[in-house]
Amino acid sequence: MEKAVILVVEDEPLVGLELRESLLALGYQVPEVVNCGDQVMEEVLRHKPDLILMDIRLKGFTDGIEVVGRIKSISQAAIIYMSAFSTPEMLDRAIKTEPIAYLLKPVDPKQLQIHIELALSKLMPSQAQDNQANLGSTIINALYSAAILLDADQIIRAVNPAARQILNEEPGHPLTGTYFQEHLLDDSWKREALRTFFRLPWVGHDGAVLNLHVRKELLPQDQHTRPGTLLLLEDIDPRERKLMEHIGSDINNELMSLLPQNTTFFPHFSIDGVVLPSESGSGDIYDVFDIDEDRAVFYLLDVMGHGTMSAMLACMLHEVIRSNCEQELKQSVEQSRDFSPATILEKLNKKYQRRESNTRYFSIVLGVIDRRDGSYQIVHAGHPSAVLLGLKGASQVKIGNSPAIGVFEQAIYQAAAGALVPGERLMLFSDGFLTRINREENGNLSNALDMCGSIGLKFLGNPIQDTLEALIEKRRQPTDAAGEDASALIVEFHQSSK
Repeated sequence: MEKAVILVVEDEPLVGLELRESLLALGYQVPEVVNCGDQVMEEVLRHKPDLILMDIRLKGFTDGIEVVGRIKSISQAAIIYMSAFSTPEMLDRAIKTEPIAYLLKPVDPKQLQIHIELALSKLMPSQAQDNQANLGSTIINALYSAAILLDADQIIRAVNPAARQILNEEPGHPLTGTYFQEHLLDDSWKREALRTFFRLPWVGHDGAVLNLHVRKELLPQDQHTRPGTLLLLEDIDPRERKLMEHIGSDINNELMSLLPQNTTFFPHFSIDGVVLPSESGSGDIYDVFDIDEDRAVFYLLDVMGHGTMSAMLACMLHEVIRSNCEQELKQSVEQSRDFSPATILEKLNKKYQRRESNTRYFSIVLGVIDRRDGSYQIVHAGHPSAVLLGLKGASQVKIGNSPAIGVFEQAIYQAAAGALVPGERLMLFSDGFLTRINREENGNLSNALDMCGSIGLKFLGNPIQDTLEALIEKRRQPTDAAGEDASALIVEFHQSSK
């Protein structure tokens, strides 16, 4: 079979040359590197590439994202962006062009090879299923970590050497072709379906039970293939961890720059919050902003999982939510009705509907507070309940069981209403923040929220930062899941503006 044609568009000559030589060594057809955006269209027509590696910063009057928008009219080539930058505006523009991947520089060669193999597999519909096992082997053998590949039916399709050693694979009885579940002590695999990090009890051929630390990644799918699952066992290899920390640090810094200043004082109420990010990139973010002279919106959201894609979506949602609130305010005035937080979530749910199994969804709790009298509306989607710290005690703000954004297209969201008197607070927590407390409270989320409420009451009247520090200290238990994002936000009403 003829090897795929890959066109490299790269502004830096040395980087482009190195990429081209690496791809040629892998057997691909690679024309001369293009470094100017104005020349790309001509080269695409000439070489008809199957895949384009596109730098975003280019010589000339156009950038890579604009060029890709033009390419779509003449080519169906898969696109992989490469950039040292990842601003929310840039990510929003890039995602609209439907790339296969967005890689931050410096790009790791093995990770790039994985994305290329995944992209090219989508271009071979008649062979996609037949090649799935071979593609899986390519992916996991490119990793230093122990890895297992499962198909859509949970059958083990590939096991790399590091995983065979950990699992003590019996000679003459390969794990490939067996059902993953039959090797487990219990059904915890089914219970952990929506988590990214978890533990599993693996039963070896000699009956010994291994408590595996597992990181799960869903592999892309299209109309020709069903989604598979990549499982990484034990800790990440130091070389992979270094790469992930570098990428995660950059995108976490970008996300942190979007947060409102801690202890920001708005007229008549104050806020403070914290995001404790995963090293590989946080999917948690919060915000507080005025929508008019009398009201402000606040929210805390948690994108499924963590890592680069979750962090990218969280950064993008920062501007999307602000824009949606502006639109809702304008429409509520035109239609002579109240501003509706529930309407905002309904629009977000339609916009981010989960079309594929590997699409990330997110949970959110969003509210609006009126500085004139402390009244508020609050609505949540798949998120833990808010906790009200009242002068007479703490209680959970019950709103119902609305699903996370993107899970069900016909989801209905309803807001709860109330009013704070001066000195009272609302506390919002992500699942990750409650994880350690949740374990201490026998896995009961409601009990964990009650525990947070009890801690909050002890510090009512003190600066909000004192409450956050006490809550963070409560989470510092040695049994917490590695890499879990965590976030919290507290809003306090001071006095009426009437």
